[in-house]
Amino acid sequence: MTSTIFSEAFLTISSIAIATILAASIIAGVNQMNNIQVSIAMDMEEKIGQKVKIIYASTDGSTTVYLWIKNIGIKPIALNLVGEGELYFGPLGQEKLIPFNTSSLPTWNYTIVDNPDNDGYWDRSETIQINIYLDTALQQGDYHVLYTTYLGELSDYYFSI
Repeated sequence: MTSTIFSEAFLTISSIAIATILAASIIAGVNQMNNIQVSIAMDMEEKIGQKVKIIYASTDGSTTVYLWIKNIGIKPIALNLVGEGELYFGPLGQEKLIPFNTSSLPTWNYTIVDNPDNDGYWDRSETIQINIYLDTALQQGDYHVLYTTYLGELSDYYFSI
């Protein structure tokens, strides 16, 4: 009789331990999935809120191209992240990546031209001016410029000289 009680107690305790371990594993997995979903949602929210549009481009007729880009998204972009974006420029079909703020040409830099609150952010409806400095003079033809923010939101613009 004692061995039967001992066996039943052992089996009961073992079952409870196994159920506890199984429940802890399931709860940990669910918690990890929840954390992943929250992270994905936050990333999507930031990407959805970021939208820019090149509103105009012109040139000095030689080696400099000027772009004006407006933030039309709902999220502000920190000004120090503007240079983290990528800029492609060139004759239509021959666009090349232009590095940001380098000592050799071609290169580009930017200034914010419309920042009434002067808060260090490129807020909704504010405009930046990008200057592209080229190593050769522009020739007559069709040109394409594309700017991609650090999160991958892009805007492009076509113009002719």
